[in-house]
Amino acid sequence: MDNLIENIKKNWLKWESLPFVFAIILMFYIGIASEVNDWTGINMGGKEYFLLSIPFLVLFLLYVVWCVIHITKEKKNATAVECTEEQAKSKKTKKTIWLVSGVCAAVLAIALLILFLISGNNGADRDGKYVIWADEYHIALTPEVHKSYYLSGCAVGVKGGKLTDYPKQCVFELDFKDDDTFTITCNGKFLGVTPDKNGVGYSASCTSITWELEEVEEGLYYIRNVDENTYLKWYDPMQNWTTHHEISDEYQSQYLLRLEKVN
Repeated sequence: MDNLIENIKKNWLKWESLPFVFAIILMFYIGIASEVNDWTGINMGGKEYFLLSIPFLVLFLLYVVWCVIHITKEKKNATAVECTEEQAKSKKTKKTIWLVSGVCAAVLAIALLILFLISGNNGADRDGKYVIWADEYHIALTPEVHKSYYLSGCAVGVKGGKLTDYPKQCVFELDFKDDDTFTITCNGKFLGVTPDKNGVGYSASCTSITWELEEVEEGLYYIRNVDENTYLKWYDPMQNWTTHHEISDEYQSQYLLRLEKVN
């Protein structure tokens, strides 16, 4: 880092400084982008990372333009002497400090604005219709009640972790909140868990209706009921959807779920 800064100082506004300036800007971008989720709770994806990169790219392009202007001006005024070398250096340093500070402040303001816009649309972009299915079994959650306290499953077509075919009855509405929790509804009814019970459904007793995702790996999740601290699972031996408080290694596959947004 010290070498980068030293090389920038030595070659300030010269073509030789471009790779060093780009490296520092890239380091700042990576540092900020890697912490955005922890700082703001924003669920960052490819689109969000690209939008966040825009002000940093603009900053680098501004520096390139600044180099062009500076080098062109220096060539034109190579023989002109308006003040002593010391005065000229002092004026140049002050001007540079103010200009760099102004540009950095503008870039930071743009980055914050982009984060604010991303944050404002983040939850809304995630809301919508989803199919939820057990990854290993290719069985999706349905609203059909099974033996009063559980839900039936339905086979879906899956290839490479993506849906290829699914019945309409497997589609649920997910509504995400600012804290990343969400509700699951079907035909206007909330999917919930009866307090102190393992069953899952839509009855009046299923009052625990807040869920959250716990990512296991990309695209693969545990779905936890926040109120009851219990996990949604496809209970293959009994062929129904239920919940349980503990995820054992032996039965982990029953809890590994995928969800995909559909039209």
